Amino acid sequence: MADHCFYCGGEVAAGPGFCPRCGAPVATGPQQATWTPSPVAYGPATGGPRPIESIVASGYKLDIGAILSDGWRLFTSNVGGFLGFALLGGLLGFLLGITIVGMLFLVPLLAGFYVVPLLMLKGRTPVFGDFFGGFRQLGSLVALGVVMGLLILLGTILLILPGIYLSIAWTWAIPLIVDRRMGFWEAMSASMKVVNKNFWETLLLVLLVGVINAAGGIVFVGYLVTIPLGYCILVAAYRDIFGLDLRT
Repeated sequence: MADHCFYCGGEVAAGPGFCPRCGAPVATGPQQATWTPSPVAYGPATGGPRPIESIVASGYKLDIGAILSDGWRLFTSNVGGFLGFALLGGLLGFLLGITIVGMLFLVPLLAGFYVVPLLMLKGRTPVFGDFFGGFRQLGSLVALGVVMGLLILLGTILLILPGIYLSIAWTWAIPLIVDRRMGFWEAMSASMKVVNKNFWETLLLVLLVGVINAAGGIVFVGYLVTIPLGYCILVAAYRDIFGLDLRT
């Protein structure tokens, strides 16, 4: 049976070396990590993140079952960290939301739910402080929150449906800033192009995450589980679509 890269799921030769698909250092056999993401095609064998143009040109499919499974395994691999940040982040978010200035920092705070699972998928061991890693991209994420929020609000006020469309179209804007260090407008544009290539499956995924979060609301403390779980699911889907930039 062939061994697989921990980071991208591609087949690798026995023994230490580098993955021919994503270029990550790998170890196989007894030394290999026990958790392996679902195998997905990231594009050419030269590795690295898939170019946006390549994703749009070739298209993609979402394996919803595998994504849900990988999201669950991400969450349970760091359940203490996710629960702790959900509690602390919720408190900080409430305090930030009291003032207009404070609201500017909500998206950088929220980005922590993307930062940590992305690090985990890259084979790194995050510390609790990494949940605040979104503040390293403070300018781009603040600008994203302002521009995206205003445009979605405007679209919702006008005819409701444009606001819904934009909220789905920009699903990947935050992780593109976190993972690829894109500027806010570049991330919004790239996310929209990719989502438009497979809008209905993306909508289905977002709705499933919404249902999971709604289930958490049955018991208030359930949000401590369902909110970070939802983001882990989105990160697993992001990886399947875009690949991962191992430099960040």
